Amino acid sequence: IKQLEFQLADEPVLGNWRITVWNNNVTESETFEVKEYVLPKYDVTIKFPPYVLANEEIISVEVCTKYTYGKPVKGILKLNASLERYSYSRDKTPVLQETIEIDGCYNYTLNISRIEPDNVYRYRRIMVVANVIEEGTDVQRNATEYLQRQYLPLNLNFNTDQNYRQYYKPGLPYNGRLKVTNPDDSPAAGEPIEICATVSRKRIIFGWLANKKVKYCSNYTSDYKGFIKYTLAPQSTDAESVQLEVKKFQNSYLEDYAVSNKAKTLENLSIVDLLIKKMALSHLAGPLAKTCQI
Repeated sequence: IKQLEFQLADEPVLGNWRITVWNNNVTESETFEVKEYVLPKYDVTIKFPPYVLANEEIISVEVCTKYTYGKPVKGILKLNASLERYSYSRDKTPVLQETIEIDGCYNYTLNISRIEPDNVYRYRRIMVVANVIEEGTDVQRNATEYLQRQYLPLNLNFNTDQNYRQYYKPGLPYNGRLKVTNPDDSPAAGEPIEICATVSRKRIIFGWLANKKVKYCSNYTSDYKGFIKYTLAPQSTDAESVQLEVKKFQNSYLEDYAVSNKAKTLENLSIVDLLIKKMALSHLAGPLAKTCQI
């Protein structure tokens, strides 16, 4: 197979053209059309919220259509909403169809239960298709957008700054930062967060090895940038490890979120790594489901 290009003239004759290729006794022909390129008169856009949680029941969708010079388009909007469909899937889910007049923008309220009545396909993206027919000309423009729902209401991250100290020394306080963000990575301000430190201690008492764990908890609130500054009290030399656990208070229950970090101590210290406990939340409808993984 060989691909070649043929440059047309600056002002070619419009219409149907035929190109013929021959090699020895074999001849092939193909017809193509040369026509003037016309920029689209108007565009159609579909806008979802910045993020949507998997347990949301109502989603706001905005459909807008404007001419290239900014003026709103008047016409008929045909809107379809459904779950994303796979070619290999045999199951059928409802498709909502709506036809209304549009003048620039239209705000559509999507009830999730109407396209997902059994709540078993939350992993699928939501698909919205908008077809606009311009008033007076019947020119049509289409747009399709997909929305992936999120399972974690918040993202918690200890690795907020490369310059932040990733180790601690016995006898000195450890200052750290926690970053709290929404699923779209925007800062989550004013979020109540509890940080607990479990200190594991080992010491020899009268020839016997004694183990002890002590847990300290403090409540914090994320600032307008989504950061929380916390301080770990000075630890004695018998502290073998420190485990941090992060929880968010909401209503009357605790929600655990996925966080991970591993801060190294100085090599000349006897204290081992500062470990951050990994927590995961399965944020589903009904009773809160929790899983913990270290």
